[in-house]
Amino acid sequence: MPIQELISGPNPARDDVQQTAFTYDVVGRYICNNWQEITAAQGSGAYPFDVVVIGAGMFGAYCAEKLYRLGSASALRILLLDAGAFLLQSHIQNLPQQLGGKVGGPSYLRTRDDASGAQNVIWGMPWISNEGFPGLAYCIGGRSLFWGGWSPPLTDADLANWPNDTTAYLKSADGYPKTAEEIGTATNALTNAVNAAIPLDGITEVNEAPLAVQGMPPRSGLFAFDKYSSAPFIMDALRNDVSRNAAYGDLSRRIFLVPRVQVHRLNLTGNTVTSIDLSVEGARQLLQLASGCAVIVANGTIESTRLALESLGVGSLQFGSPRVGNLMAHLRSNITVRIKRTALGLAGPPTEVETTALILRGSTMGRRHVEHGSGH
Repeated sequence: MPIQELISGPNPARDDVQQTAFTYDVVGRYICNNWQEITAAQGSGAYPFDVVVIGAGMFGAYCAEKLYRLGSASALRILLLDAGAFLLQSHIQNLPQQLGGKVGGPSYLRTRDDASGAQNVIWGMPWISNEGFPGLAYCIGGRSLFWGGWSPPLTDADLANWPNDTTAYLKSADGYPKTAEEIGTATNALTNAVNAAIPLDGITEVNEAPLAVQGMPPRSGLFAFDKYSSAPFIMDALRNDVSRNAAYGDLSRRIFLVPRVQVHRLNLTGNTVTSIDLSVEGARQLLQLASGCAVIVANGTIESTRLALESLGVGSLQFGSPRVGNLMAHLRSNITVRIKRTALGLAGPPTEVETTALILRGSTMGRRHVEHGSGH
């Protein structure tokens, strides 16, 4: 479907690819759809969407890709919505010479939008906070384009109060072991000597840190991720869909990604979501859902909580009343410690570059992990 030209000229853009002053938006055009195309894709002869995923960041994009792959036998049809737009096709640290510039974070922390809008292209602040916060990365892949480390697998003690079916899945071959292969943290390194060398009270485990770096593709046809993000996963799924399921154009395709869509509210009939209030490039729209359509809320801890409070009747909006519990977030603090080689009884400077990264697990009060990186 034709899209607006950004640069005027005597000839229309070929292949419906927009041009800016510097680029052809080939990748964005070939993985994203606009709202008019989604409307047309639900026309006569098309199947309704089986799943709507809200948020195409770290978890939403990954979830949508898995639904597409594992739902092929049932021909699941998936609609993936995100408030941001396509930014980078891989992790920012995979780009040469800091090509991403300052995009990897906001200029400063905010407690609310201070009329500066999205900082450094994508970092928006959609809520009012009592603490300074970087905000959300409004882009496909979300914060997974920028994170350098990842939360390690939960231990048995961590999972003690989790639902049994969730715990069983995480421990199965399709759970943590499969994820470790995908994101590049499974390397089977020898760590027995390290365990023996660190006889510290409270330390229960020493393993390689989950830095999520992979040098080889997991399967033929999918390029290596290097630093992991969910962006290559969803890009590959979308292009696979076009190559396999477009015999009748968008009417027969199974997965769509629509950027610049802000979800405001989930409308319920009983306990079922039957429609979604949203804005597409600033214009309000109502997305009607077919009976049996599943809605997956994956747009970040805080935004997901907002939808749960406002739309699903979970918790209370009244100040001082019980709110929503059982939330989980990945928080991080950096502490730099230098230990001289002589303190460890190591003679002289190293003859080769020595770099390692480890995760040391332990607990005192509460539960925490320590990621340790070292190098010369």
